[in-house]
This record gives sequence, structure tokens and C-alpha cells, in this order.
Amino acid sequence: MSSNAYYKYRSLTDVEARKVFTVPRKRITDEIVVTATLQGDIIGFFSLVNYNGPELYDFFLAPDFIGKGYGKIMFYEMKKMARNQGWKKLEWQSDPFARGFYLKMGAIEVPDKIEICPLNPKFQSPRFEYYLE
Repeated sequence: MSSNAYYKYRSLTDVEARKVFTVPRKRITDEIVVTATLQGDIIGFFSLVNYNGPELYDFFLAPDFIGKGYGKIMFYEMKKMARNQGWKKLEWQSDPFARGFYLKMGAIEVPDKIEICPLNPKFQSPRFEYYLE
């Protein structure tokens, strides 16, 4: 997967990648899942859930589009959709390499909720919260 190479994770097999990155149909119908498209091609997506409190569950942008403003556009759209749900705060576990992006967008890192990254156990996955007010 190109995103794994971009972030210097070990390469995943197609089977492993499908387990990690497939969004089941039930999630698409039960959650807020939004795709980002450019000239008809999907370049990213995000999902919002509210099981144990509002959470940004997925936020993915294809590596060729990182650093070009598309992530910022997706983040603003995600904030708008979360506010429209009446939510005041979002939380999420992040890929460690996305830390800088989320901090730049105004998220607050919660240092006592760090987990081990499932794609590479030598990395820690930071936890963030973002106030929507």
C-alpha cells in the first residue's frame, strides 16, 4: 500500500490491507462516511461515529495528495458535519505520522491515552481531542 510506504511502515499484503482499510457496508449505512474526490477519483475519506462519544474514526488521504491542502479541506468539512450533529467535542486515535497535521489543525494531544500503533508496534498512536465550539 502506498500509504504504508509513505509513512515507512512495513508493506502490507493485500489480505492484510483489506482487513485494516476496508470499511464494511454496515459502517457506511450506520455512520457518517464521506469520500473526498478529485476529477471523479476517490483521494481520501473520513468517518464519524458516536458509540461511546463522538469520534473521528477514520481520516485518510492518499499520499500523492498530502501537503497540497486537501487534508485541510477534508478536516474543515469533517468539523462542519460534526457540528451539524450537535457535537461539542471529537476524540480519535491517530497514526503517529499524522500528529503534526492534527496539531496544526488545532487538535489537542491527550498524552495519557497513547496506544501502540497496530501497523507498527514500535510506534505509539497518539490520542487527540478537538473542541468544536
